[in-house]
Amino acid sequence: MTYRKLDGVERNSRWTHQPQPDQGLSALIGQSLVRVGQAYGGLQNNDFIRFDTDQGVSYVLTHIQDCCELVSVEDITGDLQDLVGSEIVMAEVASNQTIDEKYDHSTTWTFYKFATGKGFVTIRFRGESNGYYSQRVSVFELDRPEAESNYPLPEV
Repeated sequence: MTYRKLDGVERNSRWTHQPQPDQGLSALIGQSLVRVGQAYGGLQNNDFIRFDTDQGVSYVLTHIQDCCELVSVEDITGDLQDLVGSEIVMAEVASNQTIDEKYDHSTTWTFYKFATGKGFVTIRFRGESNGYYSQRVSVFELDRPEAESNYPLPEV
């Protein structure tokens, strides 16, 4: 663990980078998407990103709410539509966590990076809690009907 002085407050920072086998993103490599979108709601009433493949399988990036943490999509760099209609050639994750022990506060940023022949997209989730509750973003594989029912995307 590395301690850094930022804004005069002692913070603890941990940095991790892909591959993290439990993230499940490698399943997207080599697949083509027919639809991708961001919405709020789903089973947990949280932000989520849903990826629909041409194989009838959907992948959902979301946080499973426990209690007193807040995790949301903070930023998307690039155009999500660049991921549609072209093979996914890169899917990786990196995260950074800062712990402010003085105020019992933890912030985690999770970056999901994707690439196709059309372009690159980075999705940044931000999580905050008192450090006890997880701020982890999970990847779920669902069949299309289950994804459409539990994680609906707005009509375009």
